[in-house]
Amino acid sequence: MADFAFIQSAAIIIIAGAVLAGSVHVAQFIVFRFVSGAGTYMMISSVTLWMTEIAPPSIRGILVGLVGASLLFGYVSSIWVGYGFYFFESSNAWRIPFVFQGFPALLLLALLYWLPESPRWLMLQGRHDQARDNLLKLHTPEEVDVEFLQIRTQVEIDKTLPSSYWAMFTNRNYRKRTLIGMGTFARYLIYGALGFGVETQLIYAAAWLTLGWGGGCLALVVVDKIPRPKFIGYGLLACQACLIIEAALVANFAGSDNKTAIRACVAMLFLFVFIYEFALDSAQSVYLGELFPTHIRAKGVSLGCRTLALMNVIWLSVAPTAFNSIGWKFYLCFIIPGCFCAAMFLYYFPDTLGLPLEEINAIFEDEYRDSIVGIEERNVKGSFSDKSPKEVGSSE
Repeated sequence: MADFAFIQSAAIIIIAGAVLAGSVHVAQFIVFRFVSGAGTYMMISSVTLWMTEIAPPSIRGILVGLVGASLLFGYVSSIWVGYGFYFFESSNAWRIPFVFQGFPALLLLALLYWLPESPRWLMLQGRHDQARDNLLKLHTPEEVDVEFLQIRTQVEIDKTLPSSYWAMFTNRNYRKRTLIGMGTFARYLIYGALGFGVETQLIYAAAWLTLGWGGGCLALVVVDKIPRPKFIGYGLLACQACLIIEAALVANFAGSDNKTAIRACVAMLFLFVFIYEFALDSAQSVYLGELFPTHIRAKGVSLGCRTLALMNVIWLSVAPTAFNSIGWKFYLCFIIPGCFCAAMFLYYFPDTLGLPLEEINAIFEDEYRDSIVGIEERNVKGSFSDKSPKEVGSSE
């Protein structure tokens, strides 16, 4: 599963980067920008899913959070490369940054042989021995027996359950997971140039993303110590506080010669992105992968990433017109939904911190949940191949 997904998305990214670098027509460039974006989101979904399924529960936040931190590092690298080539006096200067796009994908393909397959996917395919071998490579021996039994028991249940996109919206428990996952990613980020010149905008954008990457890296220290909904919820409230101050400054000083106010606007944007990347970006990837059971996890992660892409398209498309038409009031489109989302996280969304993926089902009252929760307290030695999931769960 992981090999095919990684190869497919890496190939799309490499080919798209090559075509973009050699584009001879605007239409060709635009089409392959879409292709490149599709490949990138395929890669993000695949890596998030894979990391979620191979990571031990105790450090899953750190390992999956590395996906967000690595994505930010890619943004930082690309913006600094773009800034550097802005000063390159050549009509082809814009082509060179697209060449760099393929290097990380090529590195992934070179290392693919050594990447372990997800034990949960192997179990779904009936490859139990290989799944156990991979668990031994990834987890401590003390954890393997318990986790192997939990995964195998849950997989036997999952095989009997619906796994279509339709079921994700019609089944009550799946629908709750799906809406939480999509809601987690239905957040947005936008800011204006505030009257700075092109060169200044580029350097501010580069510094802004670099600071955001620092916040994403710092999040790895605490992401497995704070309940997921509180981490994201209070992070959202802090972001809204920054936006409220930003909106007030823009409302009173936009277009003025007050350099102090303009610098304060920039400071709020920098503080916003630091908090956003620290409390939200890495944590949302962790939370999304944890929400879904094995048989629909790929679809759930995919829906979350699609929601993120859709929100980016919507808000970035309307932002220029909105800022020109209603100015600072456009910030209210972020502040009001952001406060609502924060309340949802703090009072409604469940916490998944430190739980094995199979035990998270109990939070959503899934079928046969009692057959998984508490397995670590029972005797896990020996084979249970002749028992049904219900018998495994009820045996003492």
